[in-house]
Amino acid sequence: PASTDSVLCDYVMVMLGNMKTKEQVSNDLEAFLGDAESTEFTAWLWQLLEDVERRDGGPPVVSSATVKPAARNRSRSPVRGGGG
Repeated sequence: PASTDSVLCDYVMVMLGNMKTKEQVSNDLEAFLGDAESTEFTAWLWQLLEDVERRDGGPPVVSSATVKPAARNRSRSPVRGGGG
């Protein structure tokens, strides 16, 4: 259904916004897509985003490094009541 597609799209965008690694995104998507499909989708998405980065010459959109939870500023999360 279209509503499920929209929710999944929003979920992927939030994960990217939180600078999750390729492996973290793939693992999180397994519940929605299954193991093989989440791996394939994430590989496709990362390739697309890396191509955009190279083409535009802008700052990195995706991270291949592990993000340490303590390194992120969690106080700005609208879910937790912060607003910056």
